[in-house]
This record gives sequence, C-alpha cells and structure tokens, in this order.
Amino acid sequence: MARIELSSLPTKSLLYPLIFGGAIAIFVIIAILPAQNTSVRLDQEIGQIKSKIEEQKILSPVYRSLKKKSKINPPEGLSLPKKEKLVRGDTQKISATFLEIAAKSNLRLAEFRPDVNTILNDSEYLMINILVEGEFFDLQNFLIQLCHLPYLELIERISIKPVKNTKEFRLQIWMMQE
Repeated sequence: MARIELSSLPTKSLLYPLIFGGAIAIFVIIAILPAQNTSVRLDQEIGQIKSKIEEQKILSPVYRSLKKKSKINPPEGLSLPKKEKLVRGDTQKISATFLEIAAKSNLRLAEFRPDVNTILNDSEYLMINILVEGEFFDLQNFLIQLCHLPYLELIERISIKPVKNTKEFRLQIWMMQE
C-alpha cells in the first residue's frame, strides 16, 4: 500500500471546500431554518382559521334563523311607540325616567350606570347598566314599561340573582342617541 504523505497534499485545495461547505452551513442556519419554522407556524395558523371558517359555515344558518325570529312583530295588544333618538347628554332625564318606571313597578332602582365610552365617543347608541331590586313578578311590568320608551333600542342582557328576601335584576340596555 502506498502511503499518502500529508505534506504532499496541497493545503489551498483543501481550504476552498471547507470555506464553501461552511458558507453553505451558515446559509442553511441563517436563512432556511427560520423560514421553515415560520412556514410551520403559518401552516398552524391557516389550520386554525380554516376550522373557524368551517364553524362559521355551520353556525350561519342558525344565526340567520335567530335573527329572523328576533324581528317578529310584537304581540297584539302591546303597542310600541314610534322610535326616536335621545338627546345626547340627557342622562339626568333617563335616570329620572328609570326611577319612575321602577317605582311604578314596585322595584327599587339600586344602580344606574351609563357606559362612559358610549357617552364620550360619537356613538349612535348609549349603553346603560342598571340594577333593580324587588320581586320577580314585578320585573315583567318593569320590562313592559321599559319597552314603551321611544329611544330603547334593545335589552342585551338580563341576569337575576337571589338576595336576602328579594332578587337583584341586572340589565344591560342600549338606547338610541343623536
């Protein structure tokens, strides 16, 4: 067997492949691996968005059905006033109206809190959170009187909480405003 002497190999010819191989390794580390990680992350986000789209496709008929049902006419004998907008900044009038409606319904208005964001922004609607206390059967009369307000847009939420000897009714109401 012939022995290869290391001193006989040219060092410059070995140096070029090492530099070229190192440059390729650096390129892979700097450019390709981060791009691959980003691609994997984007694929996961695309999968999540696709599942949300499928969910919306399934739920959209239910939403349309509920929306159609919510636009039914009021029952006979219950006349609703013509809609009109509330004068902006007239919250004192509204609070007095709510106090009056609560008193007529044998309820106590414990809290009246207009949403500051809807007051300060030029929103077409004013959100009001109210808390009334009293008997459950008086709530129906309160809600009927509330529906007779011409600037009432919608009652978004009603929650009922039993408290010692009475009940608390929290309502989130939207009023139309100028």
